[in-house]
Amino acid sequence: MSTIRTTSNRTPVRGRQARGGLPWLALAALAVLGVSHAQPLNPSFFYLLDAPVIRAGAPTFGMLDETSGQNFKDGSHHEVFLLDTTPGVAMEVTVISDAFDAYLTLYAPDGTLVTTVDDGPQGLDPVTSFVPDQDGAYLLVVSGYGPGDLGPFEVRSERLATEAPLTLTAPARVQGFLRGTEMPDPDVGVGPSQAYLLDLDAEALLRIRARSTSFDTVVSLFGADGFVAENDDTERGSDAELFVEVPAGRYRIIVSAWGDGSGPFALDVDRFIPVP
Repeated sequence: MSTIRTTSNRTPVRGRQARGGLPWLALAALAVLGVSHAQPLNPSFFYLLDAPVIRAGAPTFGMLDETSGQNFKDGSHHEVFLLDTTPGVAMEVTVISDAFDAYLTLYAPDGTLVTTVDDGPQGLDPVTSFVPDQDGAYLLVVSGYGPGDLGPFEVRSERLATEAPLTLTAPARVQGFLRGTEMPDPDVGVGPSQAYLLDLDAEALLRIRARSTSFDTVVSLFGADGFVAENDDTERGSDAELFVEVPAGRYRIIVSAWGDGSGPFALDVDRFIPVP
C-alpha cells in the first residue's frame, strides 16, 4: 500500500498584538519605522522593561479591563508577560478564564512569532507546548477574542519532564493516550505526538496501525537514515496503516493527531517474514 507524506498543519496567524491608547508608544513605533521601512517592529522592544515575569510552577493572575492594551486590528484588549524559560527544556503554558474566551500569543526573545492559540483540547482555555531554542525571556501575550472579552485570568506554566520513548518488540499492542497538549514531533509536524522505539534483529515486513475513535491518526516511521514511510488515512477511514519492508535496525514510530486531536488510541505493530 502506498504511503502518504503529509505536511505541517499550522495554526493560522492572526497578526501581532499592538498596544494602543499610549501616545508615547505610538511615537516610539513611528520612530522605529522612521529609521528604516524594512525594519520589523519587535514586540519585546516595548515591553521588556515593565512586563511581569511568569515562572514555572507559580500561577500568575491578571486582569483584562478597559485600561489594558488594545489591538488596533479588532479592538481586543491584552496584557503582556515575560515567560522564564531554559533553552532545550520543554514548557507547557495554559491561560484559564471563566470570564472570557482567552487567546494566547507567544514570541521568542528575538521578536519572532512562535505560536498563536485560541482554544485547548478541553475547551476555550488555550494551551500550548514548546521547546525554547533561544536564551532569554519569551514574550507571552494574553488577549480576548474580541473587544468585549474582559475579566480575570490565570496563567500556568510548567516544565515538562522528558520521558524516554517506550521500546517495542514486534509483534506489539499498545494502548496510548494523547492529551492534546503534547508537542508535535519536529520530523512530522502535524499535531500532538507520541514516540515509540522499535528494535528489529532481522529484515522484516511490518504492518503498523494507529487507530482511534477520538481523533484522526497519523503514523510515521523513521530509521537511522531518516524518514521511511508515513500514512494518514486508509481506504477504510481515518485510521492510519503502514505496510513497509525494512532491514534490521532501530526504528522510531510516531503516532500523531492530525490537527488538535486528543484522546485514546491503539498502536499495533505486526511483523512478517518477507517472501523471497
